[in-house]
Amino acid sequence: MSDIETTAVIVHQEALPSLLAGESAHGRARDAEQISMALKPVIERNKLFVNIGGRKHVLVEGWTTLGALVGVFPATDWVRETETGFEARVEARTLAGAVVGAAIAECSREEKRWKTADRYAIKSMAQTRATSKALRMPLGFIMTLSGYEPTPAEEMDGIQSRRNPKEADAERAELQKLLQRWVTEQGGPEAVIKLLGDNELPDVVSSVLTVTPDNKLAPVLGNLSGKARENLSEYLRIELGE
Repeated sequence: MSDIETTAVIVHQEALPSLLAGESAHGRARDAEQISMALKPVIERNKLFVNIGGRKHVLVEGWTTLGALVGVFPATDWVRETETGFEARVEARTLAGAVVGAAIAECSREEKRWKTADRYAIKSMAQTRATSKALRMPLGFIMTLSGYEPTPAEEMDGIQSRRNPKEADAERAELQKLLQRWVTEQGGPEAVIKLLGDNELPDVVSSVLTVTPDNKLAPVLGNLSGKARENLSEYLRIELGE
């Protein structure tokens, strides 16, 4: 990921055992497994991950949730403007103030996705990337135990932006088929229109279904973000029993 500069700066390994209550290595391993089991349903229920290449990478909200479970919190050390964007340094600290991890990350207009972004958005993403990276350093092993990739989703941003357009088109076509099957299973367009009117459909579905004069029920998929398509696909597959 040459277009995303992210550097781990500090990890005080001697502070890590204090994050878990167990007095022995066996006890700390048990604690880590219990935390991972508590974390996973929260991430799944709130969709705090993105699926990239069939692997789940957790968003910064998922990393801060994990931090809260073990008493580790991000603290922005500094943010500064560069020639092409912003870079930020964030520390991961315990409640006692011990620094257990830190990272510097950058967001730049040289990245395709951020080329025309507002200044504040680029600044915010630099902080977000540094936050997730800083938390990853001491807590990545627990995220792995939960079944997720240790690389935060924000660090995969450049990979997502470089995806082949044909792959995105294929995903939209597959999602279109899933929607058509789901509409049929619900009883056809008329039944789905009633569900829309009664507000009985979740936002992940209702946000892409429209009623038009020439087509009683039409999906709008072209402007959906990658994450929105993934969330919708997952919902439909569950509803279809796949």
